[in-house]
Amino acid sequence: MNNTPLARYAALPPVCPGTEKTRTGGAMARLVDELPDAAALCSATGQVLHESPSLARLLSAEPLAARVRNSIATVARSLAGIAAEGVSKTMRSSIDAPSALEVCGARSRYSVRGSLLATAGADGRASTIVYVSAATPRAYSDAELQDRFALTMREIEVLRLLAVGRSAREVGATLGISYYTARHHVEHVLAKLGVHTRAAVAAAVTH
Repeated sequence: MNNTPLARYAALPPVCPGTEKTRTGGAMARLVDELPDAAALCSATGQVLHESPSLARLLSAEPLAARVRNSIATVARSLAGIAAEGVSKTMRSSIDAPSALEVCGARSRYSVRGSLLATAGADGRASTIVYVSAATPRAYSDAELQDRFALTMREIEVLRLLAVGRSAREVGATLGISYYTARHHVEHVLAKLGVHTRAAVAAAVTH
């Protein structure tokens, strides 16, 4: 028998009209609080009915909390829309309003994803759990590097090699250019990234 918090939550009987607030403040809220991730119980309209203490702490420490809250609402509405439209329209719904996304805050980049619950809300529409966690760091794309740091394509090639620990001499050998030309490119890359050592390059180009 699956006895995880989310499985117990989904197994609860439907909420009767007029009792949603009470139920959310009781058993459902406690089960949301047991989840390992920062999480919010949301209505089909994206309204947050309850947020776990870990999510409350995350949002209170995030200067751009409103941006994260908007993403939570977007994911909740998307999942509810998918449930209402049915499987045949799932792909279109996912494109129009993603059921998982990433959002940049002031302190971190967050992954926001949701799960539909078997237990319906007071209006009979799908309820959702939306999770918020730190997103896995990823390297900037070439287009992002050009836009963010004004790097040329040659400088991006140099940067990619620096990020995996290559020296200026190794960069030159790999790209078929002289050591002095490679060193010139390395100096330009470091200046544009605002770092002083090759070792700092990898951290500067992930987010």
